[in-house]
Formats: sequence, structure tokens, C-alpha cells
Amino acid sequence: MPYEVPLIRDLGFEVYVPKIIPNKNFRSAAVTFDYDQCLSIPKKVLDRLNSFDFYLTDWPPDIIRLLNRYFGTIFIIPYGRQVIEAVTHFDGEIVFRAFGLDNRHSYNKVLEDMYGRGFRHRLESVKERFWFGEGYDHLHEVESTLFKDKSLFLPIGIPSSFFRNEGKWRGTRKEILFVAPNVVTDSYYAKIYKDFKRDFGDLPHVIVGHQDAPIDDPHVAGFVTDEELQSLYLDCAALYYHSREARHVHYSPVEAAISGMPIVYFQDSLLGRMCPGSVKGCVTSVGQAREVLQKILSGDEVFIADIREDQRDVAYHFSDAYCRPVWKENLEKSGILENLAKQSLVKTTGRELHRSAARIVGRTLDNSESYRPLPSADIAKEVTGSSLADGIFFNHAELPACVTDIQGLSGAETWGRWSDAERVVISLNHMLDKEFILDVAAVGYDRNAGADIKVKIGNSSNLARFGADMNNAQTVSLPFRLKKPTNVIELTVPYPTKPVKDSRSIGLGLVSLNVRPLAGVPEASQEARPLAADAAKMQECRTFIEAGIVAAAVPEVVPAMQPDTGAAAAGVGSDRRPAWRRAARVLVRRARPVLLPFSHRFRGHVRTAIEETEVLPQLSQVMSELTSLRHEIVSLRGALDSHVRQFQIDAKADRATLSDMAAVLSDVLNRPDGIEAAPARSARTFEVAAKGADKGTDRLPVEGP
Repeated sequence: MPYEVPLIRDLGFEVYVPKIIPNKNFRSAAVTFDYDQCLSIPKKVLDRLNSFDFYLTDWPPDIIRLLNRYFGTIFIIPYGRQVIEAVTHFDGEIVFRAFGLDNRHSYNKVLEDMYGRGFRHRLESVKERFWFGEGYDHLHEVESTLFKDKSLFLPIGIPSSFFRNEGKWRGTRKEILFVAPNVVTDSYYAKIYKDFKRDFGDLPHVIVGHQDAPIDDPHVAGFVTDEELQSLYLDCAALYYHSREARHVHYSPVEAAISGMPIVYFQDSLLGRMCPGSVKGCVTSVGQAREVLQKILSGDEVFIADIREDQRDVAYHFSDAYCRPVWKENLEKSGILENLAKQSLVKTTGRELHRSAARIVGRTLDNSESYRPLPSADIAKEVTGSSLADGIFFNHAELPACVTDIQGLSGAETWGRWSDAERVVISLNHMLDKEFILDVAAVGYDRNAGADIKVKIGNSSNLARFGADMNNAQTVSLPFRLKKPTNVIELTVPYPTKPVKDSRSIGLGLVSLNVRPLAGVPEASQEARPLAADAAKMQECRTFIEAGIVAAAVPEVVPAMQPDTGAAAAGVGSDRRPAWRRAARVLVRRARPVLLPFSHRFRGHVRTAIEETEVLPQLSQVMSELTSLRHEIVSLRGALDSHVRQFQIDAKADRATLSDMAAVLSDVLNRPDGIEAAPARSARTFEVAAKGADKGTDRLPVEGP
């Protein structure tokens, strides 16, 4: 942000910067109110935007309306809800800002892990106004075809304040400068620290970087201020840069290169790719790096001068002299600048009125004809080669073809995948129907181990409990009986927990998941327990015979026959003989909880004065139809209540929309200087997902798991 926002403003645009960021240690953003005073949007709009969290919160209708009304382009990063909300709701140009990831990851895979495999279809739907804004011109090489086709090179720049010590290196301290924060708690930097000490520990050195845990090493200076860091860049003999990442670089070697400090870095790193002509100080092995460092420490002035001259290109690629022309040229080529040209107020007003009217009319449209039912599992197996019966193994990087979308799961690890949200939602390319067993192999993290995990498929739900042993994941078998087919499996994580060394909020570790027929499986596993509205419903099962005819009870359910099953039976005898009773219902109380959904077979007879006739079979059919009709009525009542509530919500939103339309018209009619004299604000403004410039010992922002 320190460089890009002023650059965008210099190109003639207004810029809004969000004011709420995830936490104080979030290194991919910064907050400033400096640019608010230059915005021409109404104060109440600005106040509403400043009070909203664009990173972690779903965008409500009023925020969506304000963004579409007052902003023409939005810059986003892959964090929280930003990307999916912008792609789903924003109507203008979308620039996905990419600063580089480590060699193991790609942005396409990061987005798939964050929002599911189906998210690529949403990106395809907005590809005409979507841009992969890469900070380095080769980031797209490992990305999907969409990102390659829509790549927009916007180089990462450094503000002019970083150049105040340009070329002032003195080199008075014969020590190697090395940057490594959190070498105890961060596994990435812990390995880097150990490797450095092993390879260069006998050479004079100083290690800087904030340490969140004490370490017994006199060479670790820990946190240093900006002024102290600049002094180290000017005084230390050389900087050793460990990275071999081809698509990511930290700020430390760039700052060192600006001061004129010699840098020893690897040829296969991003620095090596950006400066292919630089050969001094560019090494291919640790042994070669050690030789170069020893030569610098020995005071070889000719060699040091050659390195400094050779590494001028490093600083140049981050300077305004290089970045500004590239930004302007590529924004013009992409058409973004042209799309953000000033519009008359008449055109802006017409567009906003059309948008508001379309929103109201759109809610009345019926798109039911576009719905296509999904095939059965057997047909999906024939077409795609897989179904849920074959299983999902979550340690595989690529999920089977039967999975169309997964939300709430992070990337694949050697054992499986952790949940990173409150819910895990798995969408299939085929329907699940009727009766089946769902086998889930998983582990629970922290408080989630042994806790109730709700597993919901359609109208049916079960609870499962999993252990914490990742080396022996527990498999729980859950029976399901569905009234209607569905293709969605939902697991609710009760206690999402953030580990000390992880930025995710994990809770459930999924290892595998599959379905199999229910036939031949008498009971679910002991870990599966039925859902119930209250304890009383868990302890009794009511069977109603509502025909009002003579009913024969079942001998098998009385305590004399199955003491562990039947606790009491109203209306039946206590011996082995059938007990006849005329009653409207028979109530059976269970001695232990039952697994729902369940079914019981009652053996016995039903007799009346007209037993010889065929009335009873007809009556049974009528009662079955009446029961089915009653279920449909209850379902329709629930649907009607839902529609009424949604209508009330939509009506409230429509009133707000009409109020906004009236405000727009009033603004037009009340302008004393006429409507032609006032340019539109809505298409001139950028909304920027603020990018921070990491200072000193921190890394450039790396989005990813």
C-alpha cells in the first residue's frame, strides 16, 4: 500500500482503503485514514465503509450496493471472504493481486482449498472483467488457463522513503547479516536458522528478526527498529539470502541492495530470475556461497566493488522509475483506464436506476426450468468413473471426479485435510438416495476430540465422535434414510481452534469418506448417536396407530421377551400371549435410546366385526396415503413460512433501494449548475484491498495455507 495507493492516485483516481484488518499481526495490510479526505463519496457512505470488515465478513446488501454505486475497480487478495464476495457481487473490474507463493503452491490451488473446486466456474463467469494482477511477470506460469489468459503485470514497488540511504553502504562491521524471525516457534524459520548455523555458524554473523520465544544464542539480536536495521544494512559486510523460491522474495535483500550492501543469493531464486545478467554474488550451492562470503569478509575491495555494481538491477526492479511506466502501460492495454473514464451524471443516474429496478424485478423471476436433476451414483460412475461408493481420500492432492465442490477444508497433507471453518460442505456430482451407511474416518483436534460432530445429509442427521490419535484415525459408520435425494454432505465443527503455529482455525481432520448399502448392517457403530430435540424424546419411541380400530400389540416388545429393549408398553399384555385392546394408539417406552431413523416390525393381527371383508387392506392403503399427505402439508407449511419471512426481508431491502433511487433523483434535480457539469463519481473510484509493505525483518505478503 505505501507505494501502490499513491501511484493509483497519481494516475487520476480516488482510492478507498479498508480500515478493519484481521489482527494487528496481519502483514498483508495496513490502515490509514490519509486518503479519506480526498474522496468525493458522501460522508455517511464513507462512515459505513470504514465500519465494515471486508476481509472476514459476508458482504450485506447495503455494502454491495455502495461498492457498485461508488467504485469502478476493486483490488483483492486471497484472504477470508474477499475473493468470493467480490466475484459474486461486484459489477466492476476485479484485480486479483498476487505477490507470489512458495514453490509448493499456486493461487489456483489456494482458491480451490478456500472456496471449493466449484469456485473456478464463478471465476469463468466474470473473466471478461477479472484480472490476475501479478507482482512479478512470471507468476502465471504455474496457474490455470484463466489466470494465464488474464495475467496483468503490475510490478511491486517500494516507496521513495526506502531510498533515502541509497548507495551509502560503509561495511565497517565484518559480519554477515541474516534475517530470521521466530526461529523457535515457526517451523519454516527454525529450519532456515539451523541450516544457517550449520553452514556459516563459524563465520562472524548477526541474526535479526522478532523472536516470540527466548533463544540461547548471543548472535541473535532479535527485534530491531527501522533505524537500527538501516544501520545494519549500511555497516555489515554482506547479507546472506537463503531463499530458493522461484516466485517469492522478501524485502530484506531489496533494502540491502538499495543501500549498496553486497548480497549473496541463489541463482534459482526469484532474485536470480529477475536479474539474469547479474553473476557476482549469485551462487548455485551453499559451498559457493561460503566462498563468496569469506572473500567479502577478507576485505577484497575489487571483488566487493564488482558485486555492488553488478547488483544495481535488484533495486531498480522495485523502483518508481521501473514500476510506474509498466503500471500505466498495462492498465491502458487492459482497458481498465478506459472503463474508468468520467461519465455524465445522466448516464450514471440511469445505470443506478436500472440496477435498482432490476434488483426488485429479479426477485420475482422463476428460473426453475433451468434446474437439471443430478444423476444417480451408478450413472455418475459410468460417466465420470467415480462415485462416493469408491471413497474420498483427503490426503490426495486431486479429489475424485465425483466431488464438484468442497468448502471449509484446507489443502491436502500426508494424512488427510484439516477443516478451516465452522462447517465442511461436500457437494457431489450425483445424488444420494434412500438408505445407506456413511463411513467417516477422521480425527478431532483439541476440544473437538470426543465432541459431538453433526453430520447432515438432506433431512437426516447423525452425531459422531472421533478420537485425537492421527496415527489411528477412527472410522464411524452412520446410517442415513433420506426422504428426498440430495448431493450435499455437511459436517459441523463445534470448536474451531487456532493452533499456536498455524493461522487456520482447525477442528476436524478428515481422512476418508465413503458410502455403502445399509442392507446387512444391523446397527450403526457405537460412536454414532441419534439426534433428539430433548432427553425425553431420546428415551422413548412412540408408535401411533391412528385408525381408531382394534389393535394387537407385539409380544416381542414386552419386557418378558426383550428386557433391554422394552421398558413398558401401554395397551399390551405382559406375557407371551397377544393382548387385544381397542385403543387409538399404542405407546411403547424404550429402556435405552434408539438410533434414528429406525423402523420396527410388529407381528400380530387386526380384527373387526367385518374382518371377512376386504375393507382392511383398503383402509390400510387410505391411512398410508393420509399419513403421506399430512407430511406433505407440514412440509408445504414450512416452505410457506420460509417464503413469507424471505418476502418480508426482501420488501425491507426494496424499500431501502427505492429510498436510494429517490435520493439519486433528488441529487440530480437539486444541482444548481445542471446535470452536465457534474462528472460521475461511481466509476472513478478504486476500492483497494490494502497491501502492506513489510518492514525490516518481515517477509513480503505470502497468501496461502
